[in-house]
Amino acid sequence: MADEDIVLNVSRLRVLRELAQRGTIAAVAEALWLTPSAVSQQLSALERETRVALVERAGRGVRLTAAGRVLVERSERVFEALDEAKAALQALQSEPTGRLRVASFPSVVRVVFPLMMRRLHERFPGVELEIEDLEGGAGPGCGALGACGPCAGRPGGAGCVG
Repeated sequence: MADEDIVLNVSRLRVLRELAQRGTIAAVAEALWLTPSAVSQQLSALERETRVALVERAGRGVRLTAAGRVLVERSERVFEALDEAKAALQALQSEPTGRLRVASFPSVVRVVFPLMMRRLHERFPGVELEIEDLEGGAGPGCGALGACGPCAGRPGGAGCVG
């Protein structure tokens, strides 16, 4: 059997992993919000996909075969990678906070910044905006703008234009 012929379904691997951890089909069903019949069907489908017996009868229940234990062990890396991917996506979706320092010429600040600052505050209220005048005014945000200091992300706030 060639490696490329085996397609492993993550949901089915999760069922097998839960069986290894919980020990019974009933416990797996409860943990994954499935019926015991659905758990058995998922395990059977995984066995068909792998072409290997992964579980065997043991009295009134089932237990993992050697192949089942190997697959569970090796699949841990898959679940770790999926958890890392999920965490990375959640980090991208979290709201940014902190200070954003922008250096620009007063002419650009007067034209572009008022609308940009309003939108920034509406979308990311936790971001503080600090504007620095590149024409060398008295300090950050000063000079031809007539405003100094951090904007605190709020239009009309200290150091804000607009």
